[in-house]
Amino acid sequence: MDLSTDRHNTETGGALRARRRERRARRRLAAAAAAWLCVGASGCATLTWKQYDGSPTEAGVVPVAIAAAPKATPRPARTEEIELPPLPDAAARTAAATTNPAPAKVGAQAIALTVVDEPSATAAKTDDGVEPVSCASCGRVHLPPVPGTPLDSACDGAGCKPGQAACDPLQAHTFAGRFIAELYNSLACPDPCYEPRWIPEANAAFFVDYARPRTIQRLGFDWAWDVLTPDRNEYFWARADGKGLGPALPKVPAGYHPANFSPLINVRPGTTTSSGSAGYAVHVPNVAARPPGLIAPPGLSGSPHVTHVSAHSATTPTALPTHQIVTTPNLSYQQLSFYNEIAADNASIFFAFPYMAVQPLAGPAASGFGDMQLGGKTLIYDRELLQVALQFKSFMPVGNSRSGLGTGHFSLEPALLTSLRLAPEAYLQGMLAEWIPLGGDPGYAGSILHYHLSANQTIWKLTRDSPLIATFEFNGWSFQGGSYTSPFNGPYQHSAGQSYLSLGPGLRMVLADKVDFGVGSAFAITDPHWANQLVRFELRILY
Repeated sequence: MDLSTDRHNTETGGALRARRRERRARRRLAAAAAAWLCVGASGCATLTWKQYDGSPTEAGVVPVAIAAAPKATPRPARTEEIELPPLPDAAARTAAATTNPAPAKVGAQAIALTVVDEPSATAAKTDDGVEPVSCASCGRVHLPPVPGTPLDSACDGAGCKPGQAACDPLQAHTFAGRFIAELYNSLACPDPCYEPRWIPEANAAFFVDYARPRTIQRLGFDWAWDVLTPDRNEYFWARADGKGLGPALPKVPAGYHPANFSPLINVRPGTTTSSGSAGYAVHVPNVAARPPGLIAPPGLSGSPHVTHVSAHSATTPTALPTHQIVTTPNLSYQQLSFYNEIAADNASIFFAFPYMAVQPLAGPAASGFGDMQLGGKTLIYDRELLQVALQFKSFMPVGNSRSGLGTGHFSLEPALLTSLRLAPEAYLQGMLAEWIPLGGDPGYAGSILHYHLSANQTIWKLTRDSPLIATFEFNGWSFQGGSYTSPFNGPYQHSAGQSYLSLGPGLRMVLADKVDFGVGSAFAITDPHWANQLVRFELRILY
C-alpha cells in the first residue's frame, strides 16, 4: 500500500513537471512565431495565443507581442491556427505564412494565433476610409460649392493652406501697394508655419514700450539735464507757482539777497548765458535780454543779447531794474526704476517703482520714491509681419509732490503698441498713447498725446542668439490743453497747441535670449522741451 502510494505520487510529480516544460515551450514558440510573422504589404500583425482544448471558447487569451504599425482604420480581425515547429527554422517561417492550417496537437492541446491586420503606411494612403488633408478640400470640407465665393472651386493656388479656409491674397506692384498688400495678406492669409516667439530686434527700444507680453525684470537708470517748465500740464510736477501742490520757491525780495540765500544773478547787455543760470532772482535791464529758453519779462522785446552772467552777494538793491522769478527755470534729475512684468500666453500685468533725485535750478534738491505705475498688456494681433498690443497704465501718486517727486494726482494712459518687420533682422517699434490726468489742478492738468517710433537693426552677432542691436528713436508729446508756470511771466501760461520732440540713438546687447542690456539717448529738437539731454541705461532679465 505504501509502495504503490509512493509510486503514484512520483508519477504525478513527473507529469506536473512535464506539463510545466510544455507550457514554457509553447510560450517561447509563440513568441518566436510573433517575431517572424509579417503579413507582407498589409503591415505587421498583432498576435495572441491561447490554450486550445477543442472547445470554441476564447477564454485564456494572452498577448505575447505587438508589432508597431502605422495608425489607420483597422480591418476586421481573423483567427488563424498554425503549427508551431519545435525549432525556429525556415520550415517554421513558411508554416507561419500559410493561411488556415490544421491545428497541431501538443498532447491534448494546440496553439491558436489571432491575427489582426493593420495597414502599413503605403496602404494607408490608398485606404478608402481615409480622406487625405490637401488643398482639394481647402475651404470646402463638408460644404457644397457656393457660387461667387472662395468655396466656388477647388483651392490649388498660393492662397490655400492645408487645414485652413481658402483665402484670396491681394496683389500689388508698387512699393506702397506691396506694403499694404503684405499687411492685408498677413491678416487674410496667415502663414500656418509661423510660431510666435520673442524676437530681440522687435523689442529692443528704450523709450517705446514693447508689444509682446513676457515675464521680465528690468532695472533702469535715467539721467536728465535741463528740464524746462516741469509743471507743464502737471505731467512731471504739480503746479509749482507757490499756490499748487508742487514745489514753491522761498520768498526773496527783488534785488535783495539775505545771507541764507544763493547769490542773485545780474543779466547784463552784451553777454550770453544758458537757461542753467543759478539764483532765485534775475536782474534784467531795460533792454532786450533774457536767458535762452526762458520767456522774457513783460515790457521787454527784441532778441536775446545776453553774453555774461555775474553773481553778486550785495544785500542792498542794485542800480539795475530787477524781476523776481516765480518758479525754477529748469531742473535736472536722476531716476532709478524697477519694472516687473508677469506674462501668461498673450497677456501680462506689470508694475514699476522709481526712486528719484531732483535738483531744481532754483529751490532745494530732494530725493525719494516717485509715483508708482500699474498696468496690463494684451497682444491682440500676432503675425510674423506685425504684432499689435493694447496696454493700459495707471499712475499712483506715491511721490511727495511738495518736494518735486510726484504729480500729486492719479492719471491713466491707454496705449497702442506695434512692432513691424522691415527685414529679417530689422523692425520698427511704435507706440501711440494718451495721458489723462485725474484730480489735478483744474487750471493746469491737461491731457497729452504722445507718440514714439524706434528703428531697430542687428549690426553684429556674438552668436546666433546674441545680437548687438542699434536703435534710433523719435519721441513726441503734443499738449491738448493745460497750463504751466513761466519763471518770468507767471502762472497760467497755456500749453495747448505746443509739442515737444526729441531724437536719439541707442545700443542693446542680447545674451542668448536670457539677458540684455544697453544704453539709449534722447536729445531735444524743439525749444522748449522736457529734458534737453536724456540718457537711459537698462538691464533686463528675460524669463
